[in-house]
Amino acid sequence: MELSRITATYAARSASAPTLLLPEIRGSRGAAIAARRRALSEWELANPGIDFDPEWFTQEILPGLASVKFSDIEATGMNKASASDVLRGKWTPHVSAWSALEEVAGASPPVSRLSRI
Repeated sequence: MELSRITATYAARSASAPTLLLPEIRGSRGAAIAARRRALSEWELANPGIDFDPEWFTQEILPGLASVKFSDIEATGMNKASASDVLRGKWTPHVSAWSALEEVAGASPPVSRLSRI
């Protein structure tokens, strides 16, 4: 009797398990993460010498994003979770996204950055 109760509990938990745990979902997420890492590596090779300065992002771009519609930030290619984290100052995006975010925020990058981005 104890075994059947444990089995029933496990089955109930399995039925409500997040879909992220399904093998096909994990596989597609893994592929997406790998593709993003490849894209970032390629960007970094194509843009040597670009400085990653989170303080500059926080001071120059982030304030301009406060008045921008969330959908406009998403239109730069950022997903909802990342856009939300950026707006809250919880996360600084990769420097490859800064040009698009500068444009949306209306920030003007320093002249030294304009020639490198």
